[in-house]
Amino acid sequence: MFHPFERAKVRAVVFGFAALFVIGACAPAPRKALTKDQKQADMMWLFSQFSENYAPLEYKEAKLGFKFDDLKAKYLAEADTTASNEEFYRLMSRFVAEFQDAHTKTNQTFSVLPKRNSIAYLGFDGIRKGNNLLVTAMLPSFYADPAYPVQLGDIITKLDGTDLPDLVKKEAVLRGHLGNAESNLTAYMPKLFSKVSGTSVMPAADANAKLTIQRGLTKVEVEVPWITKDMGDFTREQQKYAKKSLPIGETAHFGTNLEKLFTWALDAMADQKKVKPKALSQLLPASKGYNYQDSFVYVALAPTWGSSEIADVLQQSFEGPAKPVDVLKTKRYVPSTAMFVNANATFPTYVTGEKVYDILGKATGETKLVATMYLDTFSPQASEDAVVKEVSDTLVALQTLGVQDLIIDMINNGGGSLSLGLRLAQLFSTTKITMPDMQFKLSNNWLDQFETESNANTSDSNDAKRELARRVFDGLSKDVARGDQLSSKWSTESLMPFTIKANDRLKKNMNIVLLTNEMCASMCDIFSAVLQDNKLAKVIGAKSMGAGGNVVMHGEAPNSHMWVSQTESLILRKDGSYIENNGVTPDLALPVSETSDMRYFPIRMIAIALMTTKTP
Repeated sequence: MFHPFERAKVRAVVFGFAALFVIGACAPAPRKALTKDQKQADMMWLFSQFSENYAPLEYKEAKLGFKFDDLKAKYLAEADTTASNEEFYRLMSRFVAEFQDAHTKTNQTFSVLPKRNSIAYLGFDGIRKGNNLLVTAMLPSFYADPAYPVQLGDIITKLDGTDLPDLVKKEAVLRGHLGNAESNLTAYMPKLFSKVSGTSVMPAADANAKLTIQRGLTKVEVEVPWITKDMGDFTREQQKYAKKSLPIGETAHFGTNLEKLFTWALDAMADQKKVKPKALSQLLPASKGYNYQDSFVYVALAPTWGSSEIADVLQQSFEGPAKPVDVLKTKRYVPSTAMFVNANATFPTYVTGEKVYDILGKATGETKLVATMYLDTFSPQASEDAVVKEVSDTLVALQTLGVQDLIIDMINNGGGSLSLGLRLAQLFSTTKITMPDMQFKLSNNWLDQFETESNANTSDSNDAKRELARRVFDGLSKDVARGDQLSSKWSTESLMPFTIKANDRLKKNMNIVLLTNEMCASMCDIFSAVLQDNKLAKVIGAKSMGAGGNVVMHGEAPNSHMWVSQTESLILRKDGSYIENNGVTPDLALPVSETSDMRYFPIRMIAIALMTTKTP
């Protein structure tokens, strides 16, 4: 597993689909074996984070059928029996996994110092395709050897004779259950093939992996060795191999220069001083400080060394942000006939002419213009106001062209800013829509937030905003006085007063189809729910992840230096149900992961078919 040199802030917001890239003051795994007292202290620290900050605690007790006090007693006793630091780290992760929460997990700073972490790997990375893994990248130390039994494009169906979904259920979710079985498969399947001590059970010495591979129409059985190395040795060796020239085509999966990626990333791990200021400014959108509005984003566990999300982010550190249209074309199939409304907008949108069919599937001779918008994040680099204006201008342009049908592609959108997401949702309606409600964990974090806002004297505040913040603060204070753990319901508009307004530039509402999958999380969950609840869109694809609140990072445990992310609020849909663990059920369920190797093209085509079929 490849992970940039990370250091945690006490309350760092986590951005992006893959992981948080933070340069700060978090220590790596300890050098010496932890004592019984140290383990006990760290477990008590972990318990206190849940007691103080975790919003869904009572909800999870009821939904999952456990008692928090019983869990604490069980894991505190088990901590005494752990035989190594790594076993203890895994125990902490198992405790957090009990809550089945995509926003809540432990993480640790992987270190290049000797004897801190080790890595076991097979040399490749991939993406989920149904119940299998499609190999999409090779480690630099493997790329030049065509004789290696695993090659790009292989589909791995079994590991050691066991189906991959069974292995994910057995192994991976013990360190970070996402609360959604399909999300677990997509997020953790690649991690079966590279393991880091402290998060995974390492293979035995001299162990081999038996792989069942589907290569075209042929099934192949191969056996390859698990390679286990000290993390520091691993990073230095991969840096050496990454500096060699790569064959043409080898970088296609990453869409950038793989040599640069590994050189930069591994240098950064070994020597944080080599991180370029330009890279830091782009890798750390959270560096300006905590903002709760930006914290509605899924936080993945440490990514594998081949994570395409890492490649996308690191590419920006060398060449500046890639043009949105270029990013789109590496992620999705774009028809050659596509006419872009604004190719370089944050969310590139194009129009195609599509044939119209009758209910029996016979072409009518008519055509219809259909637009496709690639809405891949709610944490863009551009400012919120600029993005809202871009999308508004795009909708006006579509109206001018006579386009009434719009596909919004949010597959793999990991969330981001609540205020941006809700403002974008409102753009698709000529009348003001109903926004979701929210409940806050009655912790110092939220109380301090609203008390500060009620007394703020800044250019973006005024008496009315201060008064509304005071009312929320008073309401939370009354909830605390009653002994509640979770606040009463408040509209999400209380976080952004006077911001949500009907779109008077839109002549009439469009016919919208949202594409979602199990990795549509957090603000993506919320956005999908808002449009579905207000009958502004039909949702097709897979059920969204169900990460239903904001996330805050807390660190670090005094001895293991573990840090933990916490869900600190809950979002409620129009009917009063929680998004947490429930997600958004599509109007038409489709096997999205089966189409990952086709860049999800079939899912878009089904959406087009829905829009271009005449019904009586």
